[in-house]
Amino acid sequence: YYKNPWIALVGPIFLVLTPRYFGDFPANPKDVPFATMYFVGLVGIYLSSFVKNSYVRIVLLAVLFGVVQSLRIVGVTLFPLLFAYEVYRFLEGSKLHFSLAEIARWLVDHVLWIGITLFCALFITALGWPYLGSSFLKHLVDVLETSKAYPWFGSTLTNGVYMKSNELSWRYMAYWYAYTTPIFILVLSVVALVKGFLTNFRNPLYFILSLALFLNVSMILLSNPNMYDGLRHTMFLLPILSMLAAVFFVDILVQNGGVFRAVVVACVVVNAVFVVQTYHKI
Repeated sequence: YYKNPWIALVGPIFLVLTPRYFGDFPANPKDVPFATMYFVGLVGIYLSSFVKNSYVRIVLLAVLFGVVQSLRIVGVTLFPLLFAYEVYRFLEGSKLHFSLAEIARWLVDHVLWIGITLFCALFITALGWPYLGSSFLKHLVDVLETSKAYPWFGSTLTNGVYMKSNELSWRYMAYWYAYTTPIFILVLSVVALVKGFLTNFRNPLYFILSLALFLNVSMILLSNPNMYDGLRHTMFLLPILSMLAAVFFVDILVQNGGVFRAVVVACVVVNAVFVVQTYHKI
């Protein structure tokens, strides 16, 4: 039912109704393109699984991932997501009935083609980053370290107090998401995460979107990078959050009926009207 053209509009509509993402389009030439391309990278992982020719798949993903990494080096996290999604497909396809020999063959095959994809993607990234070309491995490590501790230590207003950017806790991002994300997107995405877990992620869309959120949020919490200017550095998570909410909303529209569906739709519409009114004021 995801192929229904009318139902398919729910995804783009939810993205438009995400103010901190869509509202940044006119004046943010860095974070919005990366957020968009990172999401396109996730779409590429999902759609490329239907491509039978391995060579075509390598070329498509290498070009796509290379462009994403060129915008922000954190785009390299698409590779563990790709590998995890392939593991998910293998387990789903085998129904947990496989031998050690099959696992070995699968690992050799996938480590090889994903490794080739990674090499080609890094080469494409290096074409746009002359700094990498002079000493690829050394400068690649420098870029990764700099992205974690960007050398800007100005003050930022948080809970009515000015704090240094390198002294902000994880609550800084949590507050920004809670304050600026529409309630219906927050609620639907959280319930979608719970549903995915309870159903063992039988829907691949729940799996890839939930895993992308979990991986990136975990990296942020563990590395504690230098962040400032609100959601700038984690804006790429907003399209994922919105799309997860959209997928769950579509499931409600199609799989449920009666009072429950009517109440959910009414709540989403009311919240969406307030969001549109906010856009109108701006």
